[in-house]
This record gives sequence, C-alpha cells and structure tokens, in this order.
Amino acid sequence: MNNQTPNWGKLDNTAHLFPVISTKKTSNVFRESVSLYEEVIATLLQEAVEKTLQSFPGFAVHLKRGLFWYYLEENPKPFPIVAEEDDYPCRLIDYKKNNEYLFSVSYYKDRINLETFHALADGVGAKVFLKALIYNYLNLSHDEINEIPFDQDISLEREDGFQQCYTPGKISKSNYSTLNALHINGRKLFNNGLSVIEGSLSVKEIKSLAKSLNVSINVLLVATYAYAIYLTKYGNKKPIVISVPVDLRFFFNSSTTKNFFSMANANFIPTKDDYSFEEVVEIVKNSLIAQITKENFRKTISYNVSNEQGSIVKGIPLVIKNIGIKYTYAKAAKASTTTMSNLGVMKFKEPYNEYVNKFSAMLPMSIGQNIKAAIASHGDLLSIIFTSSMRNSKIQKEFFRILSHKSIKIRIVTNGENNVSL
Repeated sequence: MNNQTPNWGKLDNTAHLFPVISTKKTSNVFRESVSLYEEVIATLLQEAVEKTLQSFPGFAVHLKRGLFWYYLEENPKPFPIVAEEDDYPCRLIDYKKNNEYLFSVSYYKDRINLETFHALADGVGAKVFLKALIYNYLNLSHDEINEIPFDQDISLEREDGFQQCYTPGKISKSNYSTLNALHINGRKLFNNGLSVIEGSLSVKEIKSLAKSLNVSINVLLVATYAYAIYLTKYGNKKPIVISVPVDLRFFFNSSTTKNFFSMANANFIPTKDDYSFEEVVEIVKNSLIAQITKENFRKTISYNVSNEQGSIVKGIPLVIKNIGIKYTYAKAAKASTTTMSNLGVMKFKEPYNEYVNKFSAMLPMSIGQNIKAAIASHGDLLSIIFTSSMRNSKIQKEFFRILSHKSIKIRIVTNGENNVSL
C-alpha cells in the first residue's frame, strides 16, 4: 500500500479566480489546435499525450479545495482515452469523465485539439505543452523522425511569475478600468451553443497593411475589431473596450507554463458618427501604447498579489472568499466589451515543421462577453477565430468585410451555427 503524500502546489495569483467563476456558460476553458497535412491516428495520439505528461508533471495534476484556497495536487489517475471531437469547443470539462485532469485532448480528421482550464495555464503555457505533444506525436507517426528536439521554446518551468515579480511592502493601488463599457447582446444559440467563424489570411498581406498604417499586426486587428463593433453599434455612444491579454514573460524574463499574463484595454469612446478606419486605428494604437509598459504591469501585479498576501484575506475561509471574488469579478466585467487574444506564432524545427499546416485558437464566453476573438499563426497562414454565443454574426461579417476592402484575401469557414459571406 502506498502511503506517500501526493505532491501539491499553490495556484498562481490569477488562477485563484477561475475555479470560482466557472460555469457551463462561462467555462474558462480555451482551445488551441494544430492541423496537420495528414489524418490523426488516435492510438498514436494517446501514446503521445502520455509521453508528453511524463515530461510535464505540472500538467499531471487535479484541482483540490482547501479550507482557505484551491490548490493543485498530483493526479495519480491515468489520462483518459483520447476521443474524436463530438461537441462544441470550449465546453466545461467533465472532470469525472476526464479523470480529474484540467485539460483534454481530442482530434478531428487532421486536427489535434488541446482544451485547457485556465486555472492550469494561460495560452502561452498551453501552447508550450501542445508543441511538445505535436513533437511526440510526429515522432511516433513517422519512422524517419527519431529525435524530439526539445529546444529553448519548450519550457518545463512552473514558477509563479506573479510572486517572483512582487515586492512585499510596496503600496499598491488598483490599476483597473472603471469604464462602463458597451456590452454586445442578442438572441442566444440553443443548448448553450457556440458559433465558430474562422478567417484565414496571409501573414505577409496583413503585415503589409499594418506597416502602411505604422502599427503592429496586433494593433491593426484589435482596431479592426473595434471599428466593426462601432459600425454595427453606431447609435450607442458607450465606450468600446477590447481587452487584450499581454504575455508578461517577455517583460519579466520568465518561461513559466503557469498563468503569467495581464490585460491591456483598447479603449475607444465614440463621440461622433463618422469615424474613419484610420482614426480608430490611431486611437487604439495610442490607448494600448500607454498601457503596455513594464511599470504598469508591475503595478497591477503588486496590487493583485498584495491582496492575496494580506493577513486578513489569508485567514478568510474559502467559502467567504468565493463570494467576494464573484462580486469583484462581476463588477470588473462591466468595464470590458469583448476580448481579442493573440497567441502568436507556432514554430517547429525541421523536419517536423513540414507536417504542420495550421495553428489556431478559440476563446470561451465570459460574464458580459458574448463574443470573443483569438489570433494565431503558423508560417504564412494567420487564423482569426470568432467564438460567440449569439445567433447574429453581423460584427464578424463587418470585421472581415473591412479587411477585404483593404485588399486582404480571406478564406472563411464556420461550424454551421451561423454564416458569414463578404
């Protein structure tokens, strides 16, 4: 009989939020996918997941509820059988069926899907795990490949970046927006359905357009999103606020696979009915530049961690903490219209890279946000996926129409919940 106590670890500062606010409608489960040039072999994918978990013990955990905080503990159960995708993406993970793992793996034809509960990792951390999974899978499915190149992009680090950057004793003030932002509402899809609309385009083409406007690709796409919302909600002068997750690893020299991100808000407050696209691009650019600084992020980290570390907060039972967390989150949600997250570029070493076609991502719904967008790219193929719980798709249509009118060629596919044509 094994009487050893399982290894356990604390949740990172941001992760404390997600077990409290997650529901069937707001799962906090995001998806990242890699599409290959060949159909996936289920048995080999199963073996690849198990091999990858051996290298990533920080992912082989389950969530436990303590007296004062949730925490992560080593999961002794085997990883469940990998199955073909048969439901909407970004569903709340059934932890009983999933053997209590905080992520799931599925496949559909040539696509491998990794769905991750946000308490385990952020998009960058999950991306690292997915990259290692693809290396392992291709190594198993191709005899000519006999070595897995775990390069510097694959980190096994599970430090809490927030705690590493926190300076005890520093006076902290909230750095969060208090704007009462526009919320996008409409008739919902049946059975908690999720509309998925993906636009695929050339990185070179969108980069050229961004360069002509003197902005980054990310700023261009966030501004296009804001402008699309403005054009479809022109009668409403409430602030359009697009939350943009920012990876903090670059700013604080971290390689952790835990959550380590902060939000910047692209604020566009319409005061007239005839803004040009170029005007909105400039407004969004200036809004983000003012916020995306190391000093701003340090202030946010200091504020968040100081709240967690306070002696009074530490001693409050979890059931009481949860009430406060839910209230604070619901209040903060009023300051955001939607989210657009850029997961960046997925790169593989040769010869692995030649087997990979596309990298893409999807976001779940959250309180007050019935539509979101995720950006991801591999090679010259950039994917923009809108997920929405609404039946109406006029914002997505307007977004792609704006880019199309700027001579960007776009290929659009949907999951059939609603359609978009340019």
